[in-house]
Amino acid sequence: MLKKRVVGIFGLIVGVFLLIGIGMAEASSEVSSDSSLTQKELLNELTKLKKEIAQIEKMTTETREISIESRLEAAKFKEEVLAKLGVWRGRVAEGIMMAIEAKETVDKLEERIKGLKVDVSLAKEMAATAKIQADQARKEIEELSTETHKTRELLLTKVDALTERVKNLEEQLAKPAPELLPRNIYRVRKNDSLWRISGYKNIYNDPYQWPKIYEANKEKIEDPDLIYPGQRLFIPPKSFHKVLKGENLWSISNYESVYNDPYQWRKIYQANKDKIEDPDLIYPGQKLVIPQE
Repeated sequence: MLKKRVVGIFGLIVGVFLLIGIGMAEASSEVSSDSSLTQKELLNELTKLKKEIAQIEKMTTETREISIESRLEAAKFKEEVLAKLGVWRGRVAEGIMMAIEAKETVDKLEERIKGLKVDVSLAKEMAATAKIQADQARKEIEELSTETHKTRELLLTKVDALTERVKNLEEQLAKPAPELLPRNIYRVRKNDSLWRISGYKNIYNDPYQWPKIYEANKEKIEDPDLIYPGQRLFIPPKSFHKVLKGENLWSISNYESVYNDPYQWRKIYQANKDKIEDPDLIYPGQKLVIPQE
């Protein structure tokens, strides 16, 4: 569009100059050829020339204005083109930067993916190793359990055999034997006294119970303050016993104040089943009944 207007303006200027040249040529020829023209005719011709010159000047002014306007439009067009070109270049540059950043991001992601693949491979290897170890441990546990079961059965068999032997021995020992001396007898030792004997835990665990011993042995003791080593004193049996630390039915049954016989512990157990769930488990402070025939 602009190019066409410029070509038209240029053509218009060329035409104006051609017209001026032709008019001047005609005027000069007319003056030279006809010198006999009148003054009035010359004035008329001069007026025509002035009008033509005025038209030419007007056309020249319009041409200049059109040229300036065209230049302004061309400059504006150029500015718009450059501006658009700058925006385009900016966008292109921005696109290039974004593409570079995207490529860097992709490269980082690829490296991360490679690292993750390595981690996954290591995790799979570790899981496989752990599974193998778990299988081995399971087999070892099964083997140990089997061996433990066999050992337990063997031990139970031995325990049953020993229990049977103990039972037989207890039955044999439980058979009444001729007693030369009565049960619940205490042999006096050096430095003993009725007070001290009564305070022994296998007697009454209470020194203030000494009169019981004295009353039961008056035929042997003339003076309660005078007893001698080797004397055999009858200990009146207790009806109750308060369990002390470290005691069990076997040791209690063997006390001179109880049965003076450890194998009689079953009597205590039978008489205290409401308090004793397991004959091997008694606790300090328990008050046990001591059955006496």
